[in-house]
Amino acid sequence: MKTKYVYLGRFAPFHNGHNLLLSEMVNRYGPDKILVLIGSTNTINWRTPYTYEDRKQIIRISFPTVEILPLPDGKPNLEYFDGTTNEAWLDSIEAIAKARKERYVFCGGDKADLEVLAQRFETKVEISREVLVVSATQIRELLVKKDYERLSKFVDPKATEIIIKKFKSFI
Repeated sequence: MKTKYVYLGRFAPFHNGHNLLLSEMVNRYGPDKILVLIGSTNTINWRTPYTYEDRKQIIRISFPTVEILPLPDGKPNLEYFDGTTNEAWLDSIEAIAKARKERYVFCGGDKADLEVLAQRFETKVEISREVLVVSATQIRELLVKKDYERLSKFVDPKATEIIIKKFKSFI
């Protein structure tokens, strides 16, 4: 059974903080041992204004060879997770790992998510979120304000146009 180092997130949108962590994972383990799980793939709302395909396309700009898979929500209408879907969420991840005959180690991401994931999977923090000076919420706020100059400091320059265009189609 091969080990995959997994980065799980909504990536709505993928920003320089995400990029830093994923770069660290690729450098440490190699791109062939990395799996990006994009969560909330069946949800479109203020917190997740991008489709799965949009987010995958944005990540591919910086990481063209890293494997990316979708992870739908158990309750797609929830904007903020309330813990009621944790078991189903973990079951879904276990089913993916089992079907692919892989062992998953989750690296980085949201502290609350890692605590839930640690119930069934190994977790490790490659880079503390506290050192990351950007969040997807801040990015979405800049998009609403149309502050594209500041936005460009927090996302891959090659992804800025797509991030703006796809957000405009959401609102």
